[in-house]
Parts: sequence; structure tokens; C-alpha cells
Amino acid sequence: ASERRDALMSEGAAKRVVAAMQAHANDDAKVAYAGCGAIGNLARSENAADARASERRDALMSEGAAKRVVAAMQAHANDAEVAHAGCGAIRSLARSANAADAIASERRVALRNEGAAERLVAAMRVLAYGSAVARIGCEAIHSMLSD
Repeated sequence: ASERRDALMSEGAAKRVVAAMQAHANDDAKVAYAGCGAIGNLARSENAADARASERRDALMSEGAAKRVVAAMQAHANDAEVAHAGCGAIRSLARSANAADAIASERRVALRNEGAAERLVAAMRVLAYGSAVARIGCEAIHSMLSD
């Protein structure tokens, strides 16, 4: 799976997903959901040995992924699917391979500066979203605090 992620990133997937979200995610919850899901999956790592995951996360952040995820979650604050996918994207963007990863710490600061923490808390306040959003929201908060 990491090879597929790397191949998609090499083909410009980060730029295209962020551009699609910028153009359509605030008006279309399905684009917001799919875009957040794509960002989360591109940023994801299968295991600690996935050395390229940090590079993918940095590239996504450079393209403005955090800003688009936060904007999508805000625009569709009453949509459980967008909340779930958005929390997952934030979780993946905030993760690091180890506690000494200074670049991951910078990513977490950038996520906080974009308003990711507020969006996570807002999504978790909506109890009707259920345990799936609560779980992934907790995981995202854990990732944002892991230094």
C-alpha cells in the first residue's frame, strides 16, 4: 500500500486532491468526505518502517491539506461522514514514526494553527455521530499531542 501511496504522490495526487477540495468541498459534502478520506489515506503509514510516510505528510501539508480538511469539517459540521474522514485525515497528518521527529512536531503546530484541534473537539461534541467518530477523534487528538 505504501508503494501505491508513493506512486500517487509522484503523480501529483496531493495537489489535485487539495485543488478539488478548494474548488468544491465547501459546497459538496461528498467531495469533502472523499477529499478528507484521500488525504488521510495518502498520509497514512502501514507501520513504523514506512520511512516515506513522513515525506508524504510533509508534501500534503505543503499543498495546503490541513487548511482544506479544516475548512471541509467546518463547512459540513453536521455531517458524520465528513467528521469521521476529517478526523482520520488529521490523525494521519499528525502522526510520526518516533517521538524525536522534529518535523512531525512542526506539522502538529501547523495543524493547530489551521484550527484542527477546534474541529476535532467540535466533531466529538456531536454525540449523534456515535462511537466511530469518537474513537477516531480521540486517536487524532492523541496524534496531535504525541511529542
